[in-house]
Amino acid sequence: MDRGDLIIPRIRIIQPTSQIEDSVVGEFHNNVTGHCSDVINVVILRIRKGRVYWDPSATVSDDPLCASDDGLSPRGTIENPFDEGQGCLACRMAQWIDSQKPPCALVYNYLCVDPETLEPFVLSLKSTSAKTAKRLNYLVRQRGFRNAYQLHLVECKGEKGRWFEARVSDAGPVKTTARFVALARQLADAEITTDTEGNGNAESRDTPF
Repeated sequence: MDRGDLIIPRIRIIQPTSQIEDSVVGEFHNNVTGHCSDVINVVILRIRKGRVYWDPSATVSDDPLCASDDGLSPRGTIENPFDEGQGCLACRMAQWIDSQKPPCALVYNYLCVDPETLEPFVLSLKSTSAKTAKRLNYLVRQRGFRNAYQLHLVECKGEKGRWFEARVSDAGPVKTTARFVALARQLADAEITTDTEGNGNAESRDTPF
């Protein structure tokens, strides 16, 4: 087998509206192992922005109306993109209008590795966790592979219901940066795609931004 025969696990936040079998609300879920945990420790190897636009009435089995894996242009498999050939940044679905959030959500996709097991996985943060994502982006830019981070979830309640948001804290320096540099090189061509599986994105449609 080669790398094309394997998939990198994806970790999702399980919201009250998520419909993933044997998952636990308010925890992180690994789509390959099925394991749920209330905290995850990560070293970030790469960050990539993406976008996803869901029909507000879509069910968890539906595909998104549009999606991007680089935040600049729609994914090639999208039959009728909304950008009219102008790219995601100019697309009307990505604009804030009168303080209303864009229908197309910005997503931060992270290629991560567990600092103890060295197992890689992809983590996506968006919507209510966007502020945490921007804080994490700053920390990673400043510290690179020198530091690990711990992510946990907090329960929030509002007019639109109950949801969980990610929070990040410093998990301290790694034992050696060399192994993470080597992993980053080994996974340099690994795809970091935006999560567009309906079961994993129910929260982006049903909870406030």
